[in-house]
Amino acid sequence: MGYLSTNRRPGETPLAFFTRRFQQLSTGYRLLDVAVRPTLLNRTSELYLLIQEPDDTVWIYAGEFQVHPEPGFDLGYRDPVPERHGPSMVTPPERWLDRVTPLPPVTDLLALELAETRLALIQADAHHAATRGVVPDALLAQLTAAKQARLQADSHADSRAYRAAAAGQHTRLRALRIPGTRLRIPHLRLGGESVEEVTILSSKGRTIFATDALGRCFRLPTSVALSSFVVLPGAGASRPVR
Repeated sequence: MGYLSTNRRPGETPLAFFTRRFQQLSTGYRLLDVAVRPTLLNRTSELYLLIQEPDDTVWIYAGEFQVHPEPGFDLGYRDPVPERHGPSMVTPPERWLDRVTPLPPVTDLLALELAETRLALIQADAHHAATRGVVPDALLAQLTAAKQARLQADSHADSRAYRAAAAGQHTRLRALRIPGTRLRIPHLRLGGESVEEVTILSSKGRTIFATDALGRCFRLPTSVALSSFVVLPGAGASRPVR
């Protein structure tokens, strides 16, 4: 689905717009909560909805939006899709992970492990083929069959993967609040120079201070919180600074 371009009411924030936009859902669906997360450069940002479906189950929906997507419009977005479509944008509010409907246990772990292993191998072959040009139709058919086999082994496999990815992302984000944590942050620059590794010094609110190998202290850009940083082995306090 392409972007739907529209205009907000004067002074309306993206959060207020989406709360209003999704207040009227299809019959039987209920909007429980809304969250938006600006990302790098505020170009493409993340939208999360917590929705109760007609059968009373509660799921996380994730989508994306852009501010000023094209001339004449100040907001563009795609309708969010439920977590059962698998991991995509995986930084919903952490408290939501305790509000979603619990998933039933896996009944056949061996069948699921075999299905996931086969799927991973075929995905690797498809990725390799894509780098060379076009993925053969036969390989696409195998990929579709492998995905179906995985869902037959566990119909909630994609939801489990989404929630595991979300929990892991929040664990990483908490590391930004722990003094002594060492990070590798791609594309981070300080004074025009590339900075490969930093150490967290302290945090206050949304402001996080760090130091580099030369002892220079600086404030981490807010975009780092949702970027692909890597937590390195090393010293770190046992609890975050408040």
